[in-house]
Amino acid sequence: MIKLEGLSKKYNKEKIVFKTIDIELGNTGLIAFVGLSGVGKTTLFNMISGLDNDYDGSITYNGQDIRTFDFYNNVSYLMQDDNLFDNYTVLDNLLVYENIDVDEINKLLKKLDIENLKNKKVSKISGGERRRVSIAKALLKSPNILICDEPTSSLDNDNAISVMMLLKELSKNILVIYSSHDSNLVDEYSDSIFTISDFKIKNIKNNLLPKSIKQTNNVFTISYSYKIKSILRLLLDSFSISSRLIIGLIFLILILSLSIINYDVSHVQTDIMKSENDFTIVDRVNNGNCSIYENDSGLLNLFTNVEIKEYYYIPSFELCFYNYKEYDNKFDYIGSLPTNKNDIMIYQITAEQIMHFGVRDADNNLLKINKIEDLLDSDINVGDSTFRISGIVRQDLDKYKKLKKDIYWLNGDKTYSNLEKLFSDNVLIYSGIVLTNKATISELNNLYVISDIGNKYLIKTLTNYDDVEKYIRDVQPNLSIEELIKFRYMYYVNGSHYAYIIEDISYIFTLIGKILLKLFPVLIIVILLLSIFVNKNILDKNTRTISIMKLDGFNSNEIIKMYGLIVFINSLLTSLFICGLFKLISYIVSLYYTNKLLIHFNPLYLSYSSIITYVLLTIILSIISILVIVVCYKKMNTIKYLKNN
Repeated sequence: MIKLEGLSKKYNKEKIVFKTIDIELGNTGLIAFVGLSGVGKTTLFNMISGLDNDYDGSITYNGQDIRTFDFYNNVSYLMQDDNLFDNYTVLDNLLVYENIDVDEINKLLKKLDIENLKNKKVSKISGGERRRVSIAKALLKSPNILICDEPTSSLDNDNAISVMMLLKELSKNILVIYSSHDSNLVDEYSDSIFTISDFKIKNIKNNLLPKSIKQTNNVFTISYSYKIKSILRLLLDSFSISSRLIIGLIFLILILSLSIINYDVSHVQTDIMKSENDFTIVDRVNNGNCSIYENDSGLLNLFTNVEIKEYYYIPSFELCFYNYKEYDNKFDYIGSLPTNKNDIMIYQITAEQIMHFGVRDADNNLLKINKIEDLLDSDINVGDSTFRISGIVRQDLDKYKKLKKDIYWLNGDKTYSNLEKLFSDNVLIYSGIVLTNKATISELNNLYVISDIGNKYLIKTLTNYDDVEKYIRDVQPNLSIEELIKFRYMYYVNGSHYAYIIEDISYIFTLIGKILLKLFPVLIIVILLLSIFVNKNILDKNTRTISIMKLDGFNSNEIIKMYGLIVFINSLLTSLFICGLFKLISYIVSLYYTNKLLIHFNPLYLSYSSIITYVLLTIILSIISILVIVVCYKKMNTIKYLKNN
């Protein structure tokens, strides 16, 4: 027997739903509660079912307050929206409890005249059939009380009558409480009718006969397979698009911040050298230029004794000879690769300069050309050596047409206006680089020595990239953020002939990284607040799901564990997705800079320390999210529904 004594209910301590309700319901019968939408029928059912405990007064079952014991084993609650998995069969939806076998389910389905549906997916059956399946699920644990919120809503007349006849039959042995807007059905089938209006409940029909019905007291254990299905459903339903976007944004900000904070110019340079197939390290001291081979007669000057007039590319007066280990045709070129001793390849920018200035041939005569292709197979004089130009590496120089300005060389000094702004390092670096082969390098080592001409130069040819990165790391400056700002133009990236290409970019990334490092505690606090907000919102938006899980038989600890698990799984999946997204962003950034600098350059990467930090922070955020779920769940004294019909 259910008794409501002095029952009062308010929402937010202001909106009154009920005032001092006193009613008594027997152990059997079909009892209807009717009233206009919004008067509180669903709220009443939530309280009677034990889902909503936030009220004044008492609700007792057989003399015991329902808030003091596990009342869920005695009641089944059929809500307006059924708790069925659309993508599972009817039978799979009913395999809820371990101690209820398939034979018992088949008997129940036969009793409800839906045995033929057991192997059909729920998404393929009609609304009336779904209602019957929902009733079957509600009856699985042989409840003493069945509560149905609008059991005939959205059903046609035939299906509605069929459902009411079923409830009428069930009410002979258990108490069936329901709500409906169909007055004809209510009048015809109900044993007792209560109306709800003006915060009160009034009994207008009572044909109940007292019956002595033996009450069941079953205890059911949720099956493992049903728990897995529930977890999958929670994983799909618990996170809205906005919450997933917020979580994704949190992880993306985190991984980008860690990448920039741990920006490592040594790794970046080594990555460039790997791509460019270069093991040669240049140690630049006192802001020295690229390493030079020198003899008694002076610098190895490609432009010796050339009468210099106006020009639009600055020629390099130093040559750096580099032996690419393998020619894998990864660059576009005309002519042929160096094969014989003293064969060299030059970059198009150098060929353009030669076309503009001329160059000395093997007989020391000025060689002038009309197009760069005329340089192929030409012998040119460099110091005491002669080299044959076998090929020219093509470059896209169209974007540098604006650099065609009159710049003069006067009295050994450069006269220019804002030269640094007019010329880009990504082009100038190639003007002094010559690609050749091992035989040429060997001869140069025999003919020339590296000398000190005011600055110190050192070439080291290492055998593997681990040594390259270690060497570069040893010579990098370790400046504080104050030093970076104060000595902006004193920040030089040492290590290789590619180094000064990335000075400006490395400065920017290092500066941003150091700023982010100082702001990182604030960033973590913001991330934590967002995480708390999202996870609290998850619970608030899934109160209905929690209610149904309780009515299915899940206890509080199981619900908390399941929500904790889906938070962890969602964090893991989101984290992995963001890692993939980071790789895509890194690839796009690399394409941009590679196109701009004409060499492979990727400033965004994840170091081992970044990966470890990212994993640890992901785990910590997941743990904090789970704790938020636990705290918020324990503070949920009620399951509230905005729709109080």
